[in-house]
Amino acid sequence: MREASVHAYRRLGQELDIPLLVAEVTGGAHWTVADWINSGCATHVRTSTTFKAGLTGALRVAHLAEAYHPRAEVHGGSLEHLHLCMAVRNNSFYESLVHTNLVAREPRVNAQGWIDVPSHPGMGYEAQWQQAPPWEMK
Repeated sequence: MREASVHAYRRLGQELDIPLLVAEVTGGAHWTVADWINSGCATHVRTSTTFKAGLTGALRVAHLAEAYHPRAEVHGGSLEHLHLCMAVRNNSFYESLVHTNLVAREPRVNAQGWIDVPSHPGMGYEAQWQQAPPWEMK
């Protein structure tokens, strides 16, 4: 099933009694997400800076979802997505991505699964730049 097919997800939603998280990597930012919500298949929608036109587009998706009541779950683990999680009240979790074959906890996530968020102005890259140049960051 192709993720871009709103019709297929509508049919899937009619057959299942579990929530559907949709529009994860579809293009079109908030305009496409509006179609997903309008179709009735979206229990939750995905938003991200990567696939939804940066921070502004990601926030537009979140506000659209808030207006129509699906949750806007943030897709992706990065400093931008951490800030997005803090800004979006209808988001449940921060998605910490696993980049290694041996599962290793992301450094900003503590042993209890919590994240200490930056308390100073800005996105917080200054501290990371002290550790490694931006072109070497993963």
